[in-house]
Amino acid sequence: MRLRWLNEGEGGENADTLDERAAEWCAAEIAARLQQAQQGSLKIGGRPLEAGQIAVLVRARRHGEMVQRAHKRAGVQSVLASRADIFDGEEAGSAVCALGFFPAERPAAGCISCLRLPV
Repeated sequence: MRLRWLNEGEGGENADTLDERAAEWCAAEIAARLQQAQQGSLKIGGRPLEAGQIAVLVRARRHGEMVQRAHKRAGVQSVLASRADIFDGEEAGSAVCALGFFPAERPAAGCISCLRLPV
């Protein structure tokens, strides 16, 4: 699992800035993992990671659209899908549980990445 805080320094960034920063960081991370997979250094189940194995959960459709645009700029192929049942999965439950460990002064809203890969 990797966690990344959006606020840099004392804060003061508005929500739009943080949303854009989250989308860009997400796209860059995914592009880097897919590059690792192409080089053969990142495998899941003995096979290289593929873009179709990655899901990005967002709060609102506009956030999904923002992430999709960032992916396009990073050269990552993506689709925008809406499925209510995705939050019922084991991985989503694990992410929610992990975020519960953070103190209130660093709210989970500032966290943009929870990535779980089998070891």
